[in-house]
Amino acid sequence: MFKKFNEVIRDLIFFALELTIGIFFLIMPKEMTMGLIILLGIISIILGLKDIYTYITEKAEEAASGTDLVTGIAFVLIGLLCTIGHNGVFAAVNQWVVYLFGAVMILFGLNKVQHTIDKARLHKNYWWVDLMLAVIKLALGAVILINPFKSGDSSNLFIGISFIVVSALTLAGAVFILRMTELDRQKAQEDVQMMIDDVKPDEDPEPEPEPSDRTAESSTALRKTNK
Repeated sequence: MFKKFNEVIRDLIFFALELTIGIFFLIMPKEMTMGLIILLGIISIILGLKDIYTYITEKAEEAASGTDLVTGIAFVLIGLLCTIGHNGVFAAVNQWVVYLFGAVMILFGLNKVQHTIDKARLHKNYWWVDLMLAVIKLALGAVILINPFKSGDSSNLFIGISFIVVSALTLAGAVFILRMTELDRQKAQEDVQMMIDDVKPDEDPEPEPEPSDRTAESSTALRKTNK
């Protein structure tokens, strides 16, 4: 039960993220890109601090064989560059924004591919819903990367609409799986109840009717005669 709700929460998070990207990319594409750069910077700082903390707390033998300190410092520096100097980063990557969001869409699609494989290996129902979403996201991501549009406005429009569409599909898929899983659970309970009813013993046979008074009197008279 908890795993099912965890999957729903995960899909709702992706729905909110995809919808936010789509809306902001339609309304404020520059601000959306700046926000993504800052977000990536924050994530990079967190990962860097984690590596540094791991290097400080792990045993000397393990620390000597790894590169946690170097990678941690590198992640922190990249994160500071993206958060503090996000204007400069935006100016440098502005022409690559389309490819950036195309890569994000493909990552979302690959995430669904993993969920499809996991559900298929666990023999879960409705894994094909995740497969359909994965194909759609990968296809849209590929179109964004190819960038067949002649103007930046057309690219921004397509990216925004694409993320809004996949967000709606993500929500619809989550609701469909949740509903069908609940129906399957109810049907399984009904099948179990039917099996229990089938193995119940038959009803007790009706008791034989008591002999009538006349029959009782005849029996008494017969016993007296025999005496």
